[in-house]
Amino acid sequence: MPIKKPLEYVLSTGLKILLCPQSNLTTATALLLVKNGTDYETPKTNGISHFIEHLIFKGSGKFPSPSALATELDKLGAEYNAFTSYEYTGYYIKTFPDYLNPALEILSDIVTNPLFPKDEINKERKVVLEEINYTEDTPTRFIHDLMLKNLYDGKASGMPILGPKENIKNFERKEISKFYQAHYSPKNSLLIIAGDIDTQKTLRLVEKYFSEYKRPAAPKKKDFSNEQQGFRFYQKKKDVKQGHLMLAFSSEGTKHLKEKRFTLGVLASILGFGFSSRMFQLLREKLGATYYLSVDFELFSDRGYLYVQTGADLERLREIVGLTVNELSRLKFEKVSDDELSKAKAVLENHLLMSTETSDALASFYGAGYFIEGQIMTPKEVINAVKKVKSDDVMHAAQKYLTTQRANMVMIGPKVPKVDFENIFDKI
Repeated sequence: MPIKKPLEYVLSTGLKILLCPQSNLTTATALLLVKNGTDYETPKTNGISHFIEHLIFKGSGKFPSPSALATELDKLGAEYNAFTSYEYTGYYIKTFPDYLNPALEILSDIVTNPLFPKDEINKERKVVLEEINYTEDTPTRFIHDLMLKNLYDGKASGMPILGPKENIKNFERKEISKFYQAHYSPKNSLLIIAGDIDTQKTLRLVEKYFSEYKRPAAPKKKDFSNEQQGFRFYQKKKDVKQGHLMLAFSSEGTKHLKEKRFTLGVLASILGFGFSSRMFQLLREKLGATYYLSVDFELFSDRGYLYVQTGADLERLREIVGLTVNELSRLKFEKVSDDELSKAKAVLENHLLMSTETSDALASFYGAGYFIEGQIMTPKEVINAVKKVKSDDVMHAAQKYLTTQRANMVMIGPKVPKVDFENIFDKI
């Protein structure tokens, strides 16, 4: 069954609603997104958005304790969670369509009427500190934080979502509540409900449970400008068994890229999506130099970056960087064959379709598209845009974005290799 374009509504409070009725799905998901995340923080408040996300589940007006909330959600057989990104924070409940009424009641109360109990703040403070420890002890995760700092140092977009430990230790209830009141507003929120739902009945439930969500408009984030003018390198010395490496090339965001973002997605697919992709075949199948490999294009509304990430023996890192740069350089001067282009598109298209097969995935797809891209495209429309990408488009994108001026490199390892990596990147 084709995925339909969602129906758009706006409550009198300014809360935007997307309803995605899909009768072929067996569940329903309610996802509330708020335009608030690390981009809206300062060095002093860094980490507070994520901390609030944790605390939302620690007590609300109707469900005053974590155990009371968990009991009610478990009665619905619900799957529920939350997440914080740079541009928005999300809270969702996924359950059977028959339980959508109580699910919406719970979601509205916990997000719009949190209590922030002092004892829960102090307990959750310890949890978040352990989450930071976990991230810093996991090189494959930690390297992303280091890369963002390398890319956007001095800006909110370069700060870690979890924040520094010192901030987490010192956030007090008054500061948390003040930040929440200022940033959680219906005018900067979006409620997406996807699954086997009745449109009119669901809309009445939304009006019933969210009509009291009233606050002044929240502050807008500062405009981002990328000032990178040359190769940037950073290494974190850490006692690990293998070296971890990430290369990234900065780009504009969706507001500027528009349709060109699909070309960069295809470029990333050529490099690293699937076992037959260029980087997987080179680094793992041909050289046997690495176990894990990740290539992707991270996109925000006002910035983005394409990256290659891997881990290998320290003695082979120079070789890996050199071969990777050579492979990237090929894309600038050699046209991708029709067969390889078709394969890369197919992998990208199938990944998209498989990632929208469930109610929660569909809600996330439309929510992110609305917030990050400023428009609503169905999976079919995205696939059609991908199909239009030509070999010349890929080459032109590589020539523009895979340059030394946009290059960044981060390493995690026990020692600093005596290699002039900037000289290697000059060859790109």
